[in-house]
Amino acid sequence: MDDTVDASSFGDLFHKSMELLHEPYLGKTVDEASVAEMMRRCRDAVKEAFRQIRQVSEITGRNLIVLEMIVRYAGKVLEREKSDAPFRYIASELSLTEWITTPAGHRLRIKGKVDRYDCKNGAYRIVDYKTGKKIHPDYSSIDELFAREGEIPNTAFQLVFYLMLIRICHQEGADTDVLLEVLHTNELFGNGRHSMFVPSQEYEDFRNGLSALLDEILNREIPFS
Repeated sequence: MDDTVDASSFGDLFHKSMELLHEPYLGKTVDEASVAEMMRRCRDAVKEAFRQIRQVSEITGRNLIVLEMIVRYAGKVLEREKSDAPFRYIASELSLTEWITTPAGHRLRIKGKVDRYDCKNGAYRIVDYKTGKKIHPDYSSIDELFAREGEIPNTAFQLVFYLMLIRICHQEGADTDVLLEVLHTNELFGNGRHSMFVPSQEYEDFRNGLSALLDEILNREIPFS
């Protein structure tokens, strides 16, 4: 195995580490004692992520630096969770797949993987881990997500797409307003949190916009651009 970790692999390692840490708490309430337990086995979880993602039994060389970075990042996430506790951890790396039919009659399978889905005091939250550049989930309207010109808020599109999948697949909390949050590893040592509520009624607007976009893409009479 090459003794280097590129940006994609770093993200995979961080995601897997967070999944392994929270695995015992799926569907359960996470309190301060739970967070303390995860903190104690944080390093072991990251090592296990290396074994699963990188297929290495011993972490050496530059990978030791990556290991320490992920341990620090995971530790900061857990510190935030301690302040958020108690909350219920619903799912980790939640894979969702469903079929939709567009107005033009195209039947398509759509899928996505939600990094994290949890609930606190009846408020549901979708969290997306980002290990790359800073991208915030803000958008002014559903129409902005389907704009043909200018900069499209891709992260917001991604998170609202996840929300649509949760709704279509009849997941818990699908009929409520949901908080979308982006958690950037490069901002974990500050106080910033980037999140926004999406009213449940915007689900239909997004689904209609996506269906229209897919019909446009699949229409042979419209030049692809």
